[in-house]
Amino acid sequence: MSVLSCLSLGMAVDFAIHFISRLKQRLAEVGADPARDPAALKEALLWTAARPGKGIMRNAVLFAVAFSVMLFSPLVPYVIVGSFIISMMLISALLTLLYLPALIMLMRGWLFKTGEVK
Repeated sequence: MSVLSCLSLGMAVDFAIHFISRLKQRLAEVGADPARDPAALKEALLWTAARPGKGIMRNAVLFAVAFSVMLFSPLVPYVIVGSFIISMMLISALLTLLYLPALIMLMRGWLFKTGEVK
């Protein structure tokens, strides 16, 4: 159980890392300074949520579907582990795509003090 918990938590963190790295890449591509141009940051966040976000959601749904077979097990621990991983995958993907951009917009003054993405 603890190994699977660590794996699913690692996947959740991976979603956020992938989102942030693609956001940084997009900001560099358009040459935007998010500290001075919140509209460019908003556009980059929308692009990141729409394009790489689709891959994040596909990955989460694929893992959730793969582990859903555990729900049909006669052994209760397997059912618990399966439901835990399914919920962790779906919730972490949704939080990455909904709350991470909101947090970035709210904390943009602190995150982009020097004009570069940290």
